[in-house]
Amino acid sequence: MDTERMELVVSGSSAKMLSREVHTSFRGRRMANVIRPFSFPEFLRHRGEEPAKVPRRWTAAERSLVENRFRDYLATGGFPEAQGLAPGLRVELLQGYVDAVLIRDVLERHAVTQVSEVDR
Repeated sequence: MDTERMELVVSGSSAKMLSREVHTSFRGRRMANVIRPFSFPEFLRHRGEEPAKVPRRWTAAERSLVENRFRDYLATGGFPEAQGLAPGLRVELLQGYVDAVLIRDVLERHAVTQVSEVDR
């Protein structure tokens, strides 16, 4: 839905669900979409800034650029969808990843029933 203009119609007993409940009720009924972050070299390649030389042959300017980009990598993260987003949108996207991991993986795997206690 992020890349194509489409309309999703839910019918049947699930039609009365609120939009915020759909993601919890439809899990397991779709193909998994694995999102892996870029490594630092992949991050550079994505930006078109991968050094042509091995590190020991870098000039001072090349080393400075790579160090600066590494700070960018640490600040923005390596997830492909987060690249180029405004800071507020990037935080929202990455927070969604954290929420999905916590709720779907950790809480369910360990049968946590007091979700409000985890949020503190």
